[in-house]
Amino acid sequence: MRNFDVAIIGAGVSGSILAKFLPENLKIILIDKKNKNEKKVCGGLLAPEAKKEFAKIGIEIPAKILVNPQIFRLKILDFVSNDEKIFFKDYLNFDRLEFDNFLLEKAVTKKNVLFLPNSIFRKFKKIGKKKFEIEISKNEKVEKLTCKILVAASGSAPFFRNNFSGKIYSAIQKTFQNSENLSEFLAIFDQQVSDFYSWIIPKEKEILLGSAIPAGKNALKKFNILEKKIGKKIKLGKILKTEATRIFRPEKISDISIGSKNFVKIGEAAGLISPSSAEGISFAVSSAKYLSEAISENFDDFFPIFEKKIRKLKLKIFWNLQKSKLMFSNFSRKIIFRSGFFDL
Repeated sequence: MRNFDVAIIGAGVSGSILAKFLPENLKIILIDKKNKNEKKVCGGLLAPEAKKEFAKIGIEIPAKILVNPQIFRLKILDFVSNDEKIFFKDYLNFDRLEFDNFLLEKAVTKKNVLFLPNSIFRKFKKIGKKKFEIEISKNEKVEKLTCKILVAASGSAPFFRNNFSGKIYSAIQKTFQNSENLSEFLAIFDQQVSDFYSWIIPKEKEILLGSAIPAGKNALKKFNILEKKIGKKIKLGKILKTEATRIFRPEKISDISIGSKNFVKIGEAAGLISPSSAEGISFAVSSAKYLSEAISENFDDFFPIFEKKIRKLKLKIFWNLQKSKLMFSNFSRKIIFRSGFFDL
């Protein structure tokens, strides 16, 4: 049985960054059910908040992961009030697969990090006071490992989030040919479809149409309503693919759960995601860095340090909750439109 100091479940943004910044003297295993060719369902826009977090940790986003168009126009379509308005936002349009692989490479090039792709995390149990036994399977072969610190960096995967008390959404996204040569980002409000929002993002010769819809049987039906409405405004080309995932949306601060003692959750697995925009990359970066700092400071008793650091992120979530109440109220959204200020 192989033994590790830290086992990280999930090699996305938070998992890769944690592995990169943990001390070199620790033996780390990074486990992911996907391989390097599997892309996370994502619109692929890097928000200003996320850009700031990468700057703080000294990681520069390379030009090779960026895709055209790189534009700063955000059009809001409000089907409730029939309003349209243009705002200016400093997003980066990027390829999500290239982005994830770029971060993963920064982790796996470290000699103390072992990466296990195509590996399914099955279960774990505590053995002794400060040790976990975890079970994984790869190609139907089951293996047991031990670790002193277990970290869930698995995003919206249900295993670690069964007790989530916030709201769960189905994020459905279709990729179309960009037959209209669309060159602006769109955010769409339509209560007939969702109490959250939908989006359109051009990517080179493609257009992504997506929506975060309350999870349930009617999610696909509501997405079809959105598609028909958008089709009357924008010429959508041939459908290239359809994909979906889950999104957590915290409704109160207590929806954030970072674990305890030697079992920790970071990023979306902890419920750290913006309730106003579903932006999670900035929270994934900062929570991973905070955990690496806490473990570096005191490996045997890191959790109180991490818990204190994470208060900054809880405060951000709190303010986003207040923003969300304004943005998703039809009345206050009209006022925001007229004021010329909009911050999704």
